[in-house]
Amino acid sequence: MRRNTLKLLAFTCVAALGATVVSSNTFAQGTINLPITLGSESTFTVTLGDTMDFGTWFLHHDTNDITLVMAAATGVVAETAVAPSQAVEVTAGATPGSITVATPAAATIEVHAVINDDWGTNAAAYEVSDPTYDWAGATAAGALSIVPGTPTSLSTADSSDHVLLLGATVTVEAQPTDAADTATLDVVFAYP
Repeated sequence: MRRNTLKLLAFTCVAALGATVVSSNTFAQGTINLPITLGSESTFTVTLGDTMDFGTWFLHHDTNDITLVMAAATGVVAETAVAPSQAVEVTAGATPGSITVATPAAATIEVHAVINDDWGTNAAAYEVSDPTYDWAGATAAGALSIVPGTPTSLSTADSSDHVLLLGATVTVEAQPTDAADTATLDVVFAYP
């Protein structure tokens, strides 16, 4: 074989090998649409439990106002009556007010109260003030905010039911008429 033939043969082999390498570097392309999902659950529920029951009292208002203060944790009502006014418990109240709160997970919620002195017969005699709370199962207790812009913050540990116990003060400012009377306290819940 001649030298030129060998060169030509070597060139042909290199060209053939190069064509093979180039063809093996060709890639197929494709596109896949990958779905992305995200669930959201932020609703919480509030359910009325017990009515705030102060019981039945013998009340005689003279010159001094009478205060009845219910402890949120226990429902026990303490009276303050300065003579000649008088207050004597006839029938003990059954319970503090209670509201059950359930969030979808551990969360912080804000709470404030709106006092409605909407007493029926004794609207001129009674005044509700100073709502208090006890966040049952937690270490939070104290005065419940009555200012919407500065609510009380409460934290839930999980998605189970949490009980908010409520108390308040009723001031007797005039001689009431003998009647079973009712007022309301709106308790407003929201996320911060």
